[in-house]
Amino acid sequence: MELLDGDAVRENLSKGLGFSKADRDTNVRRIGFVAGLLAKHGVTVLVSAISPYADTRREVLAGLPDALEVFVDAPLEVVTERDVKGLYLKAIAGEIPHFTGVSDPYEAPTAPDLHLRTDQISVEEGLRQLLARLDREPVGA
Repeated sequence: MELLDGDAVRENLSKGLGFSKADRDTNVRRIGFVAGLLAKHGVTVLVSAISPYADTRREVLAGLPDALEVFVDAPLEVVTERDVKGLYLKAIAGEIPHFTGVSDPYEAPTAPDLHLRTDQISVEEGLRQLLARLDREPVGA
C-alpha cells in the first residue's frame, strides 16, 4: 500500500504551483496520474488530498476505474479546531488568500462512495466504515 499525501505531493511533485484553480487542478491531476501508475502495478493507493473542484475530481476518477471516492467531511469550525498548523485561523483572518473552504470554494461530492462525517463519528468508526466498504469491492472492480 502507498499513501499519496496532498501536502507531500505539493512539496515535491507539484513544487512551485500556487493555489489558483489551474494550479490546484494540475496538482490533483498529477496525484491521479501517480495513483494510476501505482495501481496499474498492483499497488493499493490511498490518496489524502483536498480536491476542491467537482469537475476535476470527476475527470481524475474517470481515469481510475477501480477508485473509490471517500468524502472526509467536517464543518469549518471543527476543521479549524483540529488544524495543528493554524492555517484555517490565518485564512479566516485574511492572511492566506485563496484558501479552500474559506476564501476559495470547495465543491462537495454529491455521490461519494463513502461519506465520513468526522464531526459525528470517531476515527475508529471512520476506519471501520472504510474497511467495510473496501471489503465489499471485488479485486479489479
